Amino acid sequence: MPGRTVSSVARRHGIAPQQLFTWRRELLAAATGIADGGFLAIAVSEPPAVVPDDSGRIEIVLPTGVMIRVGPEVATEPLRRVLAALG
Repeated sequence: MPGRTVSSVARRHGIAPQQLFTWRRELLAAATGIADGGFLAIAVSEPPAVVPDDSGRIEIVLPTGVMIRVGPEVATEPLRRVLAALG
């Protein structure tokens, strides 16, 4: 609820605030498939033969061979969910 703090919610339920943070981190990791602070492993490929445009787009190639191209307008959280869903 707006205005509530983690400490007040934890106190109300008789648990330590750190337990709520731990549960939140575990839930986020399970939902996104990303653990250890939200970092994904990446590999930088060889430079392309054609000079890319200056649009800020990036290309992500997953181990499954699926390729995703995204521009700077893509928000981080939706992209994270897509990547998690694709495995």
